[in-house]
Formats: sequence, C-alpha cells, structure tokens
Amino acid sequence: MQADDLEESLGKDSAVFTSNDMTFNERDTSSPETKEEPLGDDSKYVPTRRKALNLLPTKSRQRYEKEYTDFKKWMERNCVRKITEDAVLVYFSNRAKTLKPSSLWSKHSMLRTCINIKQNTDIKYPKLIAFLKRQASGYKPKKSLTFEREVNKFLAEAPNEVYLSMKVVLLFALCGGCRCDELLKKIINII
Repeated sequence: MQADDLEESLGKDSAVFTSNDMTFNERDTSSPETKEEPLGDDSKYVPTRRKALNLLPTKSRQRYEKEYTDFKKWMERNCVRKITEDAVLVYFSNRAKTLKPSSLWSKHSMLRTCINIKQNTDIKYPKLIAFLKRQASGYKPKKSLTFEREVNKFLAEAPNEVYLSMKVVLLFALCGGCRCDELLKKIINII
C-alpha cells in the first residue's frame, strides 16, 4: 500500500497533522531521573523511569532508543502531538518506502516496546498490524549463501598440524551458535 493510498483510506484530514488535530500527551513531563511514583501503603517513592529503562535488552538498548528518538523527531516535524493509530500508521507507511517488510516488523517491535515502557501506551493497533502484514505479502527474503561444501572440505582435507586451531574456532562458531563477541571471549578464555 502506497502512502497516497493510505492517505485516501484514512481521509485527507487524518493524513495531514496540524497542531489543531492533536493534543500533547502530558503524562510524562518530568525527566527520567526525577519521576517518582508511590509504592504501596508506606508511600515510599522509587525512581521508576530508571528501572523501566532496564527492561530494554542490554545489547540492543541503543537501537531501541534510536528508533524511539527517530519516531519522536518525526512527530515534531509533522506536528503530531499524540500517539494515535492513524499517526503510527502514517509513520510506518513513510518508513515502508525505504525499508523491507522484515525491517518494518523489527522497527515496530522496538518502537512498541519503547513506547510501552516510556509512555505506558501499547501501539498494537489492528490497522497497523494489517498494514504490516499487507507489506509482507509476496515478499521473498534473500537467502544467505551457504558454503557447507567448502567447510566440509576444509575440515576433512586441511592438515591438522597447520590448521587445527582454525578448525576448532570454525566448529565453535558454527556449532556453538556463538555471536562474534561471545566467540572472541571463549577464545580468549581458552588461551
């Protein structure tokens, strides 16, 4: 679905956002370090924003934060003041021009998590999910090339006296399901 089709289906007024169309979401006006909420009967205050940020995955926190920041900048540029289904739908229709469907789903997941944590709003909107599914219909992901034959040949024919350490690293990487940094840490610990 193209952006023009989306604007037609939503109506012209909902696709163009002005300051008269939306209102600011004033739930979260304090800084992340100072917002506190009462806990239970004893009325003790705990900084909840810092704890909420710990809910994001550690390794990919920066990617999540970048996606959220990009969305907030888009909202400012387009004078969108409140997160609504139509606003998020227009945002993703714009992103669909440059991203593949698998990337759109990934961006949706990151943005949904951040908005849920930071603003306590869930953006699992039916129109948005239908749009993302429609984008993915007919999409054929690229298959990565495998070099199984070459790996097997190397393992079988390369002399162990010269290539034993490389074979061990190769087996750890392929069979261990390690990420690059995890593999490096294992190798350093072994040495």
